[in-house]
Amino acid sequence: MESISSPPATLITEQIVAQVAIELANQLHTPKEIIDKFGITVKQFKEIKNKPAFRTIYSDAKAVWNGTGNSTERVRAKGNLLVEDLLIDLYTRAKDPNTSDEAMVKIVKQIVELSNLMPSKQAEQATGARFSVIMNFTNPAGEKVEKTISGDAHADETSTDPDVITVETD
Repeated sequence: MESISSPPATLITEQIVAQVAIELANQLHTPKEIIDKFGITVKQFKEIKNKPAFRTIYSDAKAVWNGTGNSTERVRAKGNLLVEDLLIDLYTRAKDPNTSDEAMVKIVKQIVELSNLMPSKQAEQATGARFSVIMNFTNPAGEKVEKTISGDAHADETSTDPDVITVETD
């Protein structure tokens, strides 16, 4: 007779204890979702919750999360979860053969917008860092000369050195 074995339990590190505490404090996911997310067992989840480090981190995270200064972030995080759930419904409607072409296009545009798949207008217009160099000097005839060089600077994609930039002048 074959025995069925469960997968090996996840090693519980301090980082997992902290992450589980923060996830529970934020109340954005159910305990079952957190257990699945971290690949831990129910027994490990209970053990984590009994650790003094968990209780301290959970208490601190709960205070920060529920603090008045965090309301914008809290609303944004909860809104992100709601939108994520709605994406499945939108996708289902887009794939429905009874959905008109016009409605499908609107749904796809909405999914693209909600997923931030399109670059923003500002990102499209930004070409990188702009620079100007103004040089003032006196020529051999004693005349003051001003020369300005301006253009775009961006990371040099051919270099392995992240500090190397390519300069394109106007």
